Amino acid sequence: MRDTRIMTYRWLSVLLLTAALGWSAFARRSAHRLTQSATPANLKIAFIGDGGLGSDSVAVLNLIKSEGAAAVLHSGDLEYTDSPAVWEAQVNSVLGPDFPYFVTIGNHDELAWKGPSGYQQLLINRFNRLGITWSGDLGVQSAFHYKGLFFLNTAPGISSGFDDGKSDSYVRDQLAVDNSVWSICSWHKDMQLMQVGGKQDETGWPVYEEARKGGAIIATAHEHSYSRTHLLSNITNQTVVSTANVLTLTKGNSFAFVSGLGGNSVRPQLLSGNWWASISASTCLMNDPVCQPDAHFGALFGVFNVDGQSNKAFFYFKDVTGKIVDSFTVISNVELPVISGLSPASGHAGDSGFALTVNGENFASDSTVKWNDVTKPTTFVSPTQLAASISPADVAVAGTALVTVSGAGGTSNQVAFTVNPPAPVLTTLEPSTTEAGGHDFNLTANGNNFVSGSVVRWNGVARPTTFISSSRLAATITMTDIASPGTALITISSSSGMSDTATFTIEPPSLILFTETNSDRAIALDSVTMVRDPFLISSLNNLSADQRTRIMFFSPNISLTPLDSFSSVTAEAVDAQSRIYPLTVEFAGKPTQFDWLTQIVIRLPDNLANVNALWVSIGYRGAISNKAMIMLK
Repeated sequence: MRDTRIMTYRWLSVLLLTAALGWSAFARRSAHRLTQSATPANLKIAFIGDGGLGSDSVAVLNLIKSEGAAAVLHSGDLEYTDSPAVWEAQVNSVLGPDFPYFVTIGNHDELAWKGPSGYQQLLINRFNRLGITWSGDLGVQSAFHYKGLFFLNTAPGISSGFDDGKSDSYVRDQLAVDNSVWSICSWHKDMQLMQVGGKQDETGWPVYEEARKGGAIIATAHEHSYSRTHLLSNITNQTVVSTANVLTLTKGNSFAFVSGLGGNSVRPQLLSGNWWASISASTCLMNDPVCQPDAHFGALFGVFNVDGQSNKAFFYFKDVTGKIVDSFTVISNVELPVISGLSPASGHAGDSGFALTVNGENFASDSTVKWNDVTKPTTFVSPTQLAASISPADVAVAGTALVTVSGAGGTSNQVAFTVNPPAPVLTTLEPSTTEAGGHDFNLTANGNNFVSGSVVRWNGVARPTTFISSSRLAATITMTDIASPGTALITISSSSGMSDTATFTIEPPSLILFTETNSDRAIALDSVTMVRDPFLISSLNNLSADQRTRIMFFSPNISLTPLDSFSSVTAEAVDAQSRIYPLTVEFAGKPTQFDWLTQIVIRLPDNLANVNALWVSIGYRGAISNKAMIMLK
């Protein structure tokens, strides 16, 4: 008789459900939202299973109402007489027709599940009244959001064609594309070691494991008692990762419970194990450390978003006598935001305000950046990036700031932002210019935020530096640094960073040939006779084979570097008709008795016929001297 009824219901379900819903309704319900806003504060959900009709079930419903639950998740076996209308009337008499009542199919629901008057159609009508959308086959293999909670209903082990053998892959795929902080996977039946009564292996382990891997809470029933595991890292092997009464969910660590005291019967404990955190049954095994006997009907209540923490929940099992059988706290770190880096990662005390880019994972539109636990104005850029406004006051003092991200998913890891001491500030140089070809000298750098260990850098290369004060440094600049005209870029580096850049100018050397006061007539001597001009162009007494005259000129500010020789000095002359005569420099150096003076010896050319006067100039390292006149005869 039962097989005949099953076939009839299955045949009717195809015709009646299609006609009642229509293709447009199926399409609408297939739109499953992947994200959800944060759960309201203190949202309470009641978890029950294995209900019934009569006073005991009504007592559980009244408990749910008196506890102020916002919704119920009933994990199968609504009642045992295949009377959907009677069951719904009982629920409505206590909770009302518009109360959110979510159901997962149980083995005692399958015969009256389908059809226009079946349990599923009543649930569809209720969801439509509440405006709750879902995807899949409601209550059998379906998913929906309710106030930030993500519910997955599956039917492993349920016969009559409801178990398609793919519950595990369905759970895996649905959890993979959803980023809700709280996910709850519900099915009715159990594996033997995931209940404490007489049930056998009926679901297979994969559906448990996929829920655990996704960090979902596992809600079951079927056995008429209450039991709750510790936090498990492997459900197949019952591997306990923590026995603490605060259970931290991650993708890989979760727990399962059986809440089967919905009003039908209360059964004894037949099995035990060290993975159980709490058990309540009619009788307990001798010396079981966690079981409480004399169980009464009741419900497990989960209060989500407690203590102002959206990823924190408080659970308690309360029976109809008012006894609290079990209580525990759950922290969901399944979608915990993670900071991988900051840009910039450091700054300096006294900096102006700036935008801090926070990179990472699991960021949401409600995520906020906190600076030393103070919320900063935050802009959501993407699930992997946030931008926060950091004020000047936040970086006024050197030290370390701890940056976190908070939101519905919880609070992230801490990442340090270093506020370095103020960076050195370079304002002026003394001197700021010099001539190429000069000697070593001391360069004074003026500014602020100098410390012992600050270094003057000349074109990026450190120079020997003496710390004078926080506003003054002295550096040794060598003659090699200023050998050629140009510019040098000066910076100050210290442990707190690098200063801005100042420019030091290396001018071409300003050469001078000595002339008489208020005259351009050169002070020059014949190199042999030591007499003034007029000079002979050639002379038999000049002690040279070419008979050419050598003339000594004098300069106070030409000083050859060790890299140079007299050939580095050039000379030329111009006559009254502007004809130019290249001249040969034969010596450039300092007289023994006059270290401040440079003597330049120039040989006159032999093509000066009819020239009475020449204006002579010298060149060195890009600089050209004044023109000094000599007379010829």
